[in-house]
Amino acid sequence: MTWKYEIEESSVDVRKFTIECDRPLIPDCKGDLEGMVGEICSEVFGTTEGTSHKGTMEGVNFKVTYDGTDYGDDAQVCICSVDSPVGSIDEKR
Repeated sequence: MTWKYEIEESSVDVRKFTIECDRPLIPDCKGDLEGMVGEICSEVFGTTEGTSHKGTMEGVNFKVTYDGTDYGDDAQVCICSVDSPVGSIDEKR
């Protein structure tokens, strides 16, 4: 007899960045600030802690630094399904 368990585990990781610039990222609050910040941070995403990149976007000179990641220690476990000789249970959402 065989029992098969399908398990999912998830946690939240928090990546931290610092952006320094010579003027507001979006003057007069026009445009998509979150989109611009995301695009700037992507310049150092996946690099090592302390990596910096300088650039210009929409006339704003910036320096972005990857400050590191706080890895989640609050993992949540979900038993999604169980297949056994006596039947199956499917809890997938």
